[in-house]
Amino acid sequence: CLPKINDDFVNLHVTRDIDHWRALWGGALDRVDEIVCFSQSSVALIRRAYPGLVHSKITVRPHVALAPPGVYRPNRLPKQVRVGIVGYISPHKGSHVVANLVRTARALGSPIQVVIIGTLLGTASAAQCEQTGTYEPSQLTALLNSHGIDLVLMPSICPETYSFVTHEMIELNVPVLCFDLGAQAEAVSQYRLGKVVPVMDGPELVEQLMLFHQSLIAKEQVVAVV
Repeated sequence: CLPKINDDFVNLHVTRDIDHWRALWGGALDRVDEIVCFSQSSVALIRRAYPGLVHSKITVRPHVALAPPGVYRPNRLPKQVRVGIVGYISPHKGSHVVANLVRTARALGSPIQVVIIGTLLGTASAAQCEQTGTYEPSQLTALLNSHGIDLVLMPSICPETYSFVTHEMIELNVPVLCFDLGAQAEAVSQYRLGKVVPVMDGPELVEQLMLFHQSLIAKEQVVAVV
């Protein structure tokens, strides 16, 4: 896939040959004393790409995500599903997944309403959904509450090395659905209000979001009865 990628990181070097690329980086990694990864998922990826690395060089040292101030207060309604997309959503963060979700939900008459807590980039920004624009971290909880967010979708189509937004949502007890990729899936798979699904789009994603929402309502009803 390397020849098809044209973002800024790949453009740091002119080569589009994966063997040459890995030979250069492999040589650099052989000479360092320590390789710091922010998740076990990243360790697995780097070992797969560079199987000859000395494993003892690799240290897992996660970032520290501080809980945003305030208390998240869900207000789930059976006939309305407010899905939050949090952050600066570029193509590799899944901007086209979000735009397609908005179009598909509307076409199907789904109760899903997408709210961007942040910014949706590129051609996907034309998607007809609410966008708050740039926010300060101290405003995040208030924005989730004021927009009635029921759950958050992490639409990234690339493995994250560490997802600050995912950990912020976990700290706030916000339900999170993400794709089975990278550090975001590693964190969400261990979260009691998390759901990990295969990479999907369109009607499949609408269905999974609806099922997740229904499961959250069911859990709350059980807690209320107990």
